[in-house]
Amino acid sequence: MGGMAGRYLFNEVRRGACGTMPACEVTDVDVQIWNALETRRFCPGAAPSQPIDALLNIEAMYGAAVYKEVLRRRGVIACAAMRGPGLVTLDGFDEQELDAILQDISELFTLAPAYAH
Repeated sequence: MGGMAGRYLFNEVRRGACGTMPACEVTDVDVQIWNALETRRFCPGAAPSQPIDALLNIEAMYGAAVYKEVLRRRGVIACAAMRGPGLVTLDGFDEQELDAILQDISELFTLAPAYAH
């Protein structure tokens, strides 16, 4: 099994992984990527990146703040607020970047609502 939100999925599959443990905010997209790998619609060795690389990158920087904001925007949770000391928050520039990233991958969303800021 692989993990890290599917960041290394292509490499893991080439090495024999039979599954991955992604985060929950784009599970519908992760399923499509996994199904494409299983049906060999693209070769993991030849793929330079996966469709959600930009999202994985911003998640690596801001962690749960991004997961929760994506879940909020997708209508899964009502509030992306987090509690606790030293938490990372998204500023206006981060939110604009997240807007662009989600817009770029919105056609891959299969669970409603597709995207709402």
